[in-house]
Amino acid sequence: MKNKQNHSKYGTGILSFHQNKSFNSKELTGNYQNKDTLLKMKYNEGKDTVKMKIAYINKEYLLLSSMSEKPNTWFYKRMKYKK
Repeated sequence: MKNKQNHSKYGTGILSFHQNKSFNSKELTGNYQNKDTLLKMKYNEGKDTVKMKIAYINKEYLLLSSMSEKPNTWFYKRMKYKK
């Protein structure tokens, strides 16, 4: 499992990607597909697929940019997952 921590003006959250191609963010869950620099996320509660551009800053940092009319950007830091 890869955990990315988001620090933004909207607060701090955790986005977790699992090997079975599912993800969770706060109380929301869904499935994802990724290929090269494109991430497609489909929330279980939503009807639309969210498309995002992926920019890897390095192994520890990730930048996601939405591909919508009102683009938003999220900055994540990789976290160590404790079992």
